[in-house]
Order: sequence, then C-alpha cells, then structure tokens
Amino acid sequence: MVSCGESFGIVFNTFITDSNGFALNLASSWIMIANAMAGEHFPCFLSSGSGSDMSDLGILSVDMPGFFKGVNYISPSKYAAASMSIKSFKNFKFTCTDAQRLPDGSCPIQTGRQVLDMFNYHTSLASNVGASVAVTVGFRLAAYVVLKLSQADFGVTKKSYRGEAMRRS
Repeated sequence: MVSCGESFGIVFNTFITDSNGFALNLASSWIMIANAMAGEHFPCFLSSGSGSDMSDLGILSVDMPGFFKGVNYISPSKYAAASMSIKSFKNFKFTCTDAQRLPDGSCPIQTGRQVLDMFNYHTSLASNVGASVAVTVGFRLAAYVVLKLSQADFGVTKKSYRGEAMRRS
C-alpha cells in the first residue's frame, strides 16, 4: 500500500509541478475514494453495536457503476481489503442478542462466510496477494515511465503561470 501511494504521489507531483499542495489534495482525495470503494473501513461493524440493522458497517460500496468497478481493479485497496476479510472472516462465527434476532429467531449474520458473500469476496487469499503485488509493480512501472517522459526533451517548451517560456537547464 505504501509503495503504491508513493508511486501515485510521484505521478501527481510530476504532472502538477507548480503546486505540491494541490497535488497532495488530489492524490489524497483519490486514495480516500479508492478506500471507500474497496471497503477499507468495514471491519468496524465488529464493535458492540446494539442495533439489529447493519448500520455499523461503516464505509463500503457494495454495488457500484461499471466504470468504478473497473477502476477498483487497479486499486491496491481492493485487494488489501479482500485479503484482510478472507483471513479474518473465513471461520468466524457471529452471535447476537435477543433484541437483534430476526422474527424467525435466527441471527441476521451467523458466519464469516455470509459476510464474505455479502461483500462478494469469492476469491482466494493467494490470488488477492498476487493481484496486490501485480498492481504494486504496475504502479511503480507507471511512475517510472512518467518520470522518464517528464525528463525527455521533445523540443517543446513549458509555459509557467506568468506565460513566460521556461528554459530547460
């Protein structure tokens, strides 16, 4: 996750050279959206909530439009959340209080497998770790390519905010 964040920061700071603060804000916003799409915060529902609904689930987008699902596949957060979930919930058993029971007397969620089904985590731990490594290498390669292209001399001058051409030294 840290390596992908560094690569992401390198790309943003290379494209937005005049304002590090603006680059930081854009990168932070993008990472927060990626975390929400991946469900990075959902384990907080293990806290001792008193309601019978799932309002303690935290931030998680279970059903997103197709474009965002596609973007989520290049997000390291997706694979990290899935890996942590599979490892944590695989053999987990839930209990509930009488107030939380459904009308038929059962608990709303009884096993960790139901949680994994609810969040659509039907992959193996190994495949998620492998995908995480692939995404990390991809982010590093993209950052490397962006840095190399930014140093290439294509015979084009950059303009500063004042409209003056910047000279390459």
